[in-house]
Amino acid sequence: MNRMPDHGEPVLPPDRHQLLRGHLMSEISRENTTATVRPKRRRLGWVAVPALAGGLALAVVLSSGGGTPPVKPAQAPIAAPAPSGGKAQVAPASAVELLDHVAQVAASRPAGDVKPGQFVYIESMVTNNVLTASGKPEIDSTPHKREIWLSVDGKQNGRLVEAASPSLPGRDTELAAPRQAGLESPTYEYLATLPTDPDALLQKLYDETVGKRPKEERAFKAINELLKEQIAPPAVTAALYQAASKIPGVTLENDVVDITGRHGIAVARVADGARMEWIFDRDSYAFLGQRAEVVDQGSDFGAPGTVFGRAAVVKRAIVDKAGDQPTAQQTQVQAPQA
Repeated sequence: MNRMPDHGEPVLPPDRHQLLRGHLMSEISRENTTATVRPKRRRLGWVAVPALAGGLALAVVLSSGGGTPPVKPAQAPIAAPAPSGGKAQVAPASAVELLDHVAQVAASRPAGDVKPGQFVYIESMVTNNVLTASGKPEIDSTPHKREIWLSVDGKQNGRLVEAASPSLPGRDTELAAPRQAGLESPTYEYLATLPTDPDALLQKLYDETVGKRPKEERAFKAINELLKEQIAPPAVTAALYQAASKIPGVTLENDVVDITGRHGIAVARVADGARMEWIFDRDSYAFLGQRAEVVDQGSDFGAPGTVFGRAAVVKRAIVDKAGDQPTAQQTQVQAPQA
């Protein structure tokens, strides 16, 4: 999988204007779980960074490789991310307790069939962070719509459609099918093969995630990636939340607002001077979205308190073709709109 250079390396070589400097939070950057972009528009002198990932995934989608063996066809049904409808009786007192509740709800959600050749569809509201030609990040706080279609079995090209924002024009981009599914470029079928025992799953994340950062940070960010723009079977989704609860340094945030204005409860972890939060509906435990905030001095994104990454997942669905809009029956809405 193509990766960005480490922090401090040249930002944008003048000959191609394609290489960005390293992870915006002093980590090797991770791209979307999709593969090579085949752009339909000219290259620009800056690149937008959609605020969906732990380290904020780049708006260009890079080619993925890896040594993961070929995946087997999915045996588990698709996770239905709709709220459970139940009300929380007592507010969780810790991140571990919250993630345990979230995992229970995820495991109990109704399942549906998923077929080879279909596509995962995710609709989100996001903000962008832009790397200019000088290499300085600029925050675009205007929310805009982002839609992505990813091949269930990894054999078909996907699609990314993103509305225009003040910092960049809109785009409609073909995403090439991944050469090899894995933690760095997951498909639904690959996720269906992951361990459902949280200890075994966490150990796999420790062993197989790539980067120079501590294994706990890599694992938390890997789970973050798997939550943001994918669908997994209910048992795997539950195991991901349970695995996250076992990572040291995960804390509880009692009142966090997502990009659409919905108030929720969150779990968070600090790394490289920034806190990444996963936001859940406090009654149904539905996943609402993510938020990143500077907590230490010296960040490229500003002073402590600066929010530089926000995203809210609005819909998840399985559709038949890249570009298809889900029907009301297919769509799983994350939570009631505020």
